[in-house]
Amino acid sequence: MLDNEVIAVKAISVSAGLNGLDISLEITNNTDQAITVTAETLGYAANYVNRYMINGGYLNVSLSAAETSACDLFIGIDDLVLSGIQKVGEIGIGFSVSPDNSGRESADYSFDNLYRGIAVIKTSLYDEALVAEKTFSSAMKSNEVLFDRLGVEVERFADQTVFDQNGITILSDAILKNEAGDTLLVFEVANNNSSPVQVFLGNLSADGSELYSGAWAGEYIAPGKIALVSANLSTVLGSVAGEDGAATLDDIKEFSFLLNAIDESENVVIGGAEITYALPA
Repeated sequence: MLDNEVIAVKAISVSAGLNGLDISLEITNNTDQAITVTAETLGYAANYVNRYMINGGYLNVSLSAAETSACDLFIGIDDLVLSGIQKVGEIGIGFSVSPDNSGRESADYSFDNLYRGIAVIKTSLYDEALVAEKTFSSAMKSNEVLFDRLGVEVERFADQTVFDQNGITILSDAILKNEAGDTLLVFEVANNNSSPVQVFLGNLSADGSELYSGAWAGEYIAPGKIALVSANLSTVLGSVAGEDGAATLDDIKEFSFLLNAIDESENVVIGGAEITYALPA
């Protein structure tokens, strides 16, 4: 799975259950110092299943020099259901390794990045066609399954390309409503480049009135993978006045926002492309 001068990672087992995927790993520290190994953190969230980036699979473990440890990760069923994934052929785990600061004085902390990269597990179901399949659309057309499992209803789904530039493509969009009454705007964004990117949505406006300034939602997207970039519209609709107070989607004709993307060296891939999202009448 992975073996370099910093760490070695061996996949022991992958098992699927009603609540998600259980992944057992064996991780070895190949260095002569104590290290901390993490996955799916705010600093580096690069895990994926098949073609879709997912939020599960958090890991944080400290290893002394040359130590080997068994580690377990869990990927919840919610991300798999929302992405339309029914068969798991490939799992990517994004590992970040740094010196272990346990027991050090704060002045002696080291934040050096010893290793950062994605290790891949191919299951017995692996097939190139399965892993490459775009499955979000099938999930959006299975409203009953989404509601029963996630408490989510699909209010709108448009399976059409609304942006395609410099290897970044918005493949589809959806408006979802959860049981709490929150309205979520979801974009299916593909990274067709050979290197990873960070994609950000920001500067949200409704019918020309600014609702939110700055980055509003964002995701890391590995090469050739897809992320579901979502934002909660209910958190900003209160700033738009409707006939009876706070606005609802019925009061708004269109949203507009800026799409930005950078690569790992913070080079600009997409620089503030304006996208207008018209709501159905």
